[in-house]
Amino acid sequence: MVIKMIIENIESISKSTKKSYSNALLKIEKHFKETLTITNPYDWVKRRVDVYMFIETQTESSKALFYSSVIKLCKQLGLNEENKFYESQWKKYVKISKTIEKTTFTERKKKHWKDYGDLKKWWDELYLKIHTRYKDMNWIDDLVFSNMTKKTKLDLETCLLFGFWLSDPMVNAPRRIGDFSNMLVMGCRAKRYRESHKDDEHLLNDTKRKEWNWLVYEYENPLKKILELEFNVYKTSKKYGNIKTKVNPKLEFVINVWVQASLNTYFKESKPDIIPLFCQVSNPLKCWTPAYLSKRIISIAKSNFKKNIGASMLRNIVLSHIYKDIDLDKMKSYALASGHDYKTMLDHYKH
Repeated sequence: MVIKMIIENIESISKSTKKSYSNALLKIEKHFKETLTITNPYDWVKRRVDVYMFIETQTESSKALFYSSVIKLCKQLGLNEENKFYESQWKKYVKISKTIEKTTFTERKKKHWKDYGDLKKWWDELYLKIHTRYKDMNWIDDLVFSNMTKKTKLDLETCLLFGFWLSDPMVNAPRRIGDFSNMLVMGCRAKRYRESHKDDEHLLNDTKRKEWNWLVYEYENPLKKILELEFNVYKTSKKYGNIKTKVNPKLEFVINVWVQASLNTYFKESKPDIIPLFCQVSNPLKCWTPAYLSKRIISIAKSNFKKNIGASMLRNIVLSHIYKDIDLDKMKSYALASGHDYKTMLDHYKH
């Protein structure tokens, strides 16, 4: 596991990126252990042509990860000549892949694109159903998922998942799907964060708190007020750091219903102060994975629109709508709230 230790010592990349790099490098190492005689764990990196040929046999979507991983390893090991070689191959790959990606995305975009106005109207109608059903709040103690009809539970789940992008994107800018799968709810049963909680399930000291994203309630009763969303773990967190945002009233209402149902379903007796926003049924203290969240969004979109709209395309639809009529100063602050640089927005979103 020497390679894994080397990657772990890189401070400039996120925890998830370190894991991806390590997995990619270990896959290459395993391949060459089976085909070449290797004395040191990373001797294979000096076999430039062999490594290049291996990477070229991988899928188009994974080549970028393999090149980035090998380049990082070379830099850490001080292998300048090898690094130059891999970077030159990487640049060639990027040039070709951008052309392929642009063509592929344009074709997929045309086929599955849904107008923002149509999506917003659909979500608003769904929200009205949810709000009408639960606005009297006489369900607080009895609301559990098992007592809901299949349609009612699906409506609530749909309203929440799509609400992150469609409820009010000027207040809650559309973020990446992983930002919500890695989210814990704080203060859902009783007290807000206290240093005395350091023995709790998720160890709320400063270090541990930064390893999660948070939905923080202001009061003891979760149906009163959500203080903020706090993002610590996301794709560009190394650049932008901790980001806190308010929650618009419609999204807040839907979250309250969902959290209360989760509490009554999974934690009726234990009453923890901290739970995942999306609880796994088999282990409620574990979060849904980004892959599962994305799968749910695609499934819901297919059943409602007969289109293959995933989280990334949904985010793209909303951002393209927002950015078409926004000035540069607002663009910069909005891009930050969305978790990307405004120059990225200019390249990918604005029509």
